[in-house]
Amino acid sequence: KNWPRVMIYSLIIISALSAVMFSISRKKADIAKDELVLYCAAGIRLPIEEIAKDYEREFNVKIVLEYSSSGELEAKLQQDAHFNKKRAHLYIPADVSFSQRTYEKGLTQESLPMAGFNLVLASNPESDLQVSSVKELLDRKIPFAICLENAGAGKKTMKALKKVSLWKTAKQQRKVEFAKVTECANAIKSSDAIQAGFVWDTTAKQFGLTIHPTPELKQINSTININVV
Repeated sequence: KNWPRVMIYSLIIISALSAVMFSISRKKADIAKDELVLYCAAGIRLPIEEIAKDYEREFNVKIVLEYSSSGELEAKLQQDAHFNKKRAHLYIPADVSFSQRTYEKGLTQESLPMAGFNLVLASNPESDLQVSSVKELLDRKIPFAICLENAGAGKKTMKALKKVSLWKTAKQQRKVEFAKVTECANAIKSSDAIQAGFVWDTTAKQFGLTIHPTPELKQINSTININVV
């Protein structure tokens, strides 16, 4: 029953990302006549795959998509630069802080905003979990998952919970940590040992998870930028 909303939300994101990608990647089209390599955060895999298909049809250029956490992809950019073998043409992390850092390091040349996501507490709808705050989640010792801090969602979770003095407790009580937000969402969806977790709202919708509004995560969002390498 949630599919219509998910489809509408995805189409909005795809339209916004497509406009920026087509604009910014035209500059690379002459350089990458055979293929265009994208380093992309795993949490936005689905909309990027749709964009890649459209781009391939219009420009007749093969799109090579490499997914991982934002931090792991940043490390790949550094390694590529160290060996003077730049592979990626575009870098799409899950938070603007990664874009700013790679630009400051000289790993990327240009950055344009594409979309914004919100960090949420999500659960498997089949669990019928009722929780109204992160504090309640911790007080009740509900088993939950988080992302590692080198992932965009993990970094944002740490910052949000530090502001309300809950990070130390959350770090101690978390059942498991994942390198990618999609892995976290999949565990929430499929594991009996995990009842909830911290993911992007778009990722939660893609996996059909229930989103629980909480005061601690209100207006905790992330700007997604596309970066020319």
